[in-house]
Amino acid sequence: MFDAMTLWEKINAGPAPAGVTLPLLLPDDPPTAQGTFASMVSSLQFAYREERNKAQDVVLARSDRDEIQDFEYEVMKAYRESMPALISEFPSLVATIPRLTPLPGHTPAPVVATVVFQAPDGFKVVYDESTDPALESYQLRGNVGDDYSEADNVVLGTNAPGAPREFVKTGQLNQPGARMALKLFVITNTGNEAGSLPMIVQRPLAQVA
Repeated sequence: MFDAMTLWEKINAGPAPAGVTLPLLLPDDPPTAQGTFASMVSSLQFAYREERNKAQDVVLARSDRDEIQDFEYEVMKAYRESMPALISEFPSLVATIPRLTPLPGHTPAPVVATVVFQAPDGFKVVYDESTDPALESYQLRGNVGDDYSEADNVVLGTNAPGAPREFVKTGQLNQPGARMALKLFVITNTGNEAGSLPMIVQRPLAQVA
C-alpha cells in the first residue's frame, strides 16, 4: 500500500498520459484521491504500531502474573502444610482448608461438546452427559483467540450435574470477526478433571440485521 501511495503521488506529479486526467482519482463512490488514500495508509500504520504496543503490554503483564502466581503458590503451600497442626483441635476447620492438588482418584472420561454462535455477540455450548459416578460439576473455560490456552483461559461458567446441559453466554464476542477458544470440563468430587476437544466460535464479519 505504501508503494501504491508513493507511485500514485509520482503519477500525479508527472505529465498526464494520453486520455488520462490528473490528478488521478479512483472511480469509487465518492472518488478517492491520493491524499485520502495516503491518510488511510498513515492511519493504518499508527493502528499497527498501537497493536504491537498492546501485544507487548500483554507479554509483560503475563510475565508479571506468572511471577505473582508462582510466589502465591509457595505461600499457599506453606499455609496448607502448617495450618492442620496449628488448628488440630478444630477438625471441622481443617477439613475446609483449600487443596492445591486433587485427592487420589481416577481421571473422568471427557464428554463431547459443541458450540454455535448466537447473535448478536454470544454463543451457546451444549454437551453430552457424563456417566461418571463421582461427577461433581461441568465447567466451561475459554480464552480470546483461536488457540485454547491452559495458561490464559478463564472460567466462564459451572453447571451442577442435574442442570440443563448447556452454557449460553452473551457479550463475549464484542466485535465482528472476534473468536474464542473453549473447552468443556468434567470435574469429579476429588478434583480430578478431563476437558473436551477445543471448540472455536467466531462472530461473523458481517451480520444481517
